[in-house]
Amino acid sequence: MPIRLSALTLTANNLFCGGVPASDDAKTFLKAIDDQLGGEIHILDRKTGKRRGSIRLPSAPMWDGMAAANECLYVSMRNGSIACYGSKQDLRIGCHLARGADRFAVVIFFSMACSFAATAGSSRMTFLA
Repeated sequence: MPIRLSALTLTANNLFCGGVPASDDAKTFLKAIDDQLGGEIHILDRKTGKRRGSIRLPSAPMWDGMAAANECLYVSMRNGSIACYGSKQDLRIGCHLARGADRFAVVIFFSMACSFAATAGSSRMTFLA
């Protein structure tokens, strides 16, 4: 399914494209931008552009709300939660923020992602392979 992009993250081998379902139907479009349909991340091969897979999200990703470190993809979502997806884990970090705090959520997200990466056994951030 095509998506309306709101977040991109490039790593050594992958391009992660996050967004909401794209539709020409007005009702579906309004539901998507109102975060009623959840979100999705498409994983593309950096060299060939071929789709490697996808991840369904319970909520749409925040604008520019993805980061990669320590072989994990961190996603800040519009419902205030943060999720971590990686080759060694699929851990959802339980951080919920009040509605209307969307701008603040991105700041908290990157702060938490950097802290998590630093305490996960590495003092430097490495990108997904």
